[in-house]
Amino acid sequence: MIDHKISKIDLTSVDPSISMESRSGLDFTKSLKKQRWKATVTWVTMKNDTAKSLFADLVAMQGKHGQGALRLPLLNQHPNMSGTITTDGQWPAGATQIYISGFNGEFSKGGTFNIAGHSKLYMIVSQAENVITFAPALRKTVNNAEINYTTPTLAVRKNSDDTPWNMVRVNGQLNSEFIEILD
Repeated sequence: MIDHKISKIDLTSVDPSISMESRSGLDFTKSLKKQRWKATVTWVTMKNDTAKSLFADLVAMQGKHGQGALRLPLLNQHPNMSGTITTDGQWPAGATQIYISGFNGEFSKGGTFNIAGHSKLYMIVSQAENVITFAPALRKTVNNAEINYTTPTLAVRKNSDDTPWNMVRVNGQLNSEFIEILD
């Protein structure tokens, strides 16, 4: 877990598709259904002694080869929700709506969550009673799985083989770009 204090995170949804134009001028577009998140992270400016620990964690990821997890710094993104929430029943890969149980309150639109057994990060689109709609679609089947909405994580690899460290006298500043790992 890359668990140092994040100053700023730019989260981008990358949803690749292919497009073609026919000879008659019609456009055809097909989603590749491989949505993933890209995160550009800037950590707080820190003393070089602290920065070298984070730098070591980033170097240990071995560029694009290694894997890690980012805890998103989105504090209290579902303030009106409480309880141990689970998916209610079995839901197939490709579903964008599921029934939930064990909750009090309501999810916040745009809030994120993980489902036990998935490394994928999902985002709330809407909630109506005990049905949540989210994006992207489930990557794999879930069955009565717990939903982590308080501290969602993003399974990542670095988007570059480079690991820069900007040292200025006694302080250090680190930035890195990550791409979500799809399982």
